[in-house]
Amino acid sequence: MSYDEAGQLVGYNIDYLEELRRYADWTYEYVDFAGWAEAYEALENGEIDLLPAVYYTQERTDRMLFSAEPMCSIYTTLNVRLDDRRYAYEDFTAFSGMSVGVIENSQDARAFAQYANDNGFDVDMVEYLETDDLLNALDEGALDAIAITYLGSNSRFRTIAQFS
Repeated sequence: MSYDEAGQLVGYNIDYLEELRRYADWTYEYVDFAGWAEAYEALENGEIDLLPAVYYTQERTDRMLFSAEPMCSIYTTLNVRLDDRRYAYEDFTAFSGMSVGVIENSQDARAFAQYANDNGFDVDMVEYLETDDLLNALDEGALDAIAITYLGSNSRFRTIAQFS
């Protein structure tokens, strides 16, 4: 979720929640958090009732409820800057030694670590607390790549792998 120029919440999650509202006659009070980690902690602590796009894991089912059907099918991607031509799609040899940013303690980070292990390449994983910091680090050249949930076709980055 993000804000548009007029200060309105926009994005797939908002569209999805608004569609649910039509069918369930729910009323929402949107709560703004600094980032994903803070929002997820609020959900775990019972401070908020609903958080869209939480990855389903068996461990999480002990602490929260999930809908019977997922709100979408998503996957994790490895992305580089558009102008960075050092890497081709699934060029595992070239991936070795990359500096790859991930969100700390995220499902994306775990999925990427498994993907790298399964495909025999080692990287330097750099953890960030917030998505904006992660994206900015790649933009500024502090990282070679980021492993993150699919950013969409409008992304300013190029996908060189998708998995999980």
